[in-house]
Amino acid sequence: MKIRPSAYFAIVTLILSATLVVYSLTFSYLEPKLLPVLIGSVLFLLAGMQLIRELRMPEKTQGPDVPADDAPAYPLKQCWPSAAWLAGLCLALYLLGFMVSIPVFVLSYIQSRGRGWVPAIVVAASLTVFIYIVFVMFLQVDLHRGLLFELLF
Repeated sequence: MKIRPSAYFAIVTLILSATLVVYSLTFSYLEPKLLPVLIGSVLFLLAGMQLIRELRMPEKTQGPDVPADDAPAYPLKQCWPSAAWLAGLCLALYLLGFMVSIPVFVLSYIQSRGRGWVPAIVVAASLTVFIYIVFVMFLQVDLHRGLLFELLF
């Protein structure tokens, strides 16, 4: 059986996520290891499912329904907008913290896609409430407040 190049990405992701979980379990307190273990476990399961899909796929196809000759080519310049959104989110998380950055990011991203204000506000508010309830109230994780808020308060 020949392994596709796309399966190697799933294998590397499996190794990295397993390493993240094992390393996180060495932390002495529950709070620092909870989020990396949770994210690493979910990532490990998703990468495992993708690897199984890649290995079960017939050798004639490049993707689920796309022959190798007809596979679309995506130039690197088409990836820059997504990279800019991600870099902006990372910068906002560092400067403003989670509870400010996440709703602003979701609201602006959905609005930029032309979906309208009502769906953008509903999704941003729902996600903010979900993050607050799950991480702050239930798991009692101290989310990053942001550099600006730490300097001001």
